[in-house]
Amino acid sequence: MGRPRRKLTNLELADELFSAIIRSKGFCERCGKKENLQCAHIISRGYHQVRWDTDNAFCLDSGCHRYFTNRAIEFEVFVKSKIGEAHYQQLKDRAIDYKTIDYKAVIQRLQEVN
Repeated sequence: MGRPRRKLTNLELADELFSAIIRSKGFCERCGKKENLQCAHIISRGYHQVRWDTDNAFCLDSGCHRYFTNRAIEFEVFVKSKIGEAHYQQLKDRAIDYKTIDYKAVIQRLQEVN
């Protein structure tokens, strides 16, 4: 038997819920594979304004996620082909619109979606 799991921080809980929502798409949005699915953020997770925004992530398999992690230009082309240049710019604008984040409200919203 494993050790009891420690209580997650609000940030960790929000990340787990968000990742589950994105992976529930059920297939890689680049190649269509259904195994080893991951949550791939468009704008870095460091930008908390959009960290848990479903517009800011794709469901990718581990290979496609790794490919784009190492190829930023190709990822930007992929993003623009999927969501359009205007939507991508709006996402970037929201990312730098710094406000205080209510993590409990984020968790509640994610639990409602999940």
